[in-house]
Amino acid sequence: TKVTDVVQKSDSWSIFGQGRYQVTEALKLTAGVRYTDDSRDFHGQRTKSPASLLDVTKSVGDEQVSWDVSALYEVNDSFNLFARVADGYRGPSIQGRNLPVLTTADSETVMSYEAGLKSRLWNGRARLNATAYLYDVKDMQFTAIGGIDNSNRLINADNVRGYGFELDV
Repeated sequence: TKVTDVVQKSDSWSIFGQGRYQVTEALKLTAGVRYTDDSRDFHGQRTKSPASLLDVTKSVGDEQVSWDVSALYEVNDSFNLFARVADGYRGPSIQGRNLPVLTTADSETVMSYEAGLKSRLWNGRARLNATAYLYDVKDMQFTAIGGIDNSNRLINADNVRGYGFELDV
């Protein structure tokens, strides 16, 4: 008989501030900053018999400052242009479903850019919105399944780039 007991505790706290500045009647700037502190503690035990006790403990943690800046320009009552630059963060992770295999993934950070337009056409009966975006993620967290024991493992990819265009009519 196999008995497994796994406890994973995650603590995360942050503080965030945001402000807006009206540059002109048509142009608004918004900026924000966030401090985040994450920690995760893992403890797993497994016994098949008294002779094969397994006891695994792992802790990970990180702290990051992230931010964003955006601009909104109101061309007229029916047409707006916008742009945003943002720096984001996701804390480290622990994967311990298949003891004794225990894996971790480092924190990931993302830098993103987007710009576009929002409009109301024909006296508000139609909308046309368009956005172009680009983002770069460093140390992106993925789950890989396989290997000799077909287990579930966390890994980090060095760099991931995404980009695209969205059109909403």
